[in-house]
Amino acid sequence: MFAITFDAGKNVAFELSAEQVTQLIGHANVHQHVFMIGLKNILQDCHASITREDYESDEAWIAAKREKAMLKLGAMMNGELRGQSGERKAKVDSFTTFARRHILSLLTKERRKELAEHDDKGASVLDALFAKNEAALRPIVQAQMEAAQKYEEEKAKLAASLDLSL
Repeated sequence: MFAITFDAGKNVAFELSAEQVTQLIGHANVHQHVFMIGLKNILQDCHASITREDYESDEAWIAAKREKAMLKLGAMMNGELRGQSGERKAKVDSFTTFARRHILSLLTKERRKELAEHDDKGASVLDALFAKNEAALRPIVQAQMEAAQKYEEEKAKLAASLDLSL
């Protein structure tokens, strides 16, 4: 039996049981209302930062807000909950992600802060550092990736073998 803790804001929270959730979504009008309010709030939030002062006309402002909302809606329709609302950045492979994290762990706190101020959060610097030191870093990063994968596999096995219900 599961329960969902629902936070209604302003320190008002309560649990809904599986039966209560089923009862709520069983009413078509309630289901539609909750869906529409939720979608409206998500789309309003995504364009809330676009201010009128940044545009020459109301039409340009509204067009920019509409474009941002449509990008968010498109991302959601593709199954992305946190899709980019603007230009999409190219995703990097997991090896590059692990390499960047490893290099970051070797840098001083001050240097990490410096990199965070770059437009790309220092990704280009980290990639250059990896390229410069690839012979030494590649085996370590590969080992980290393998260890992480093994950990995730073991965790999944453990979770499958445990009774995690209350």
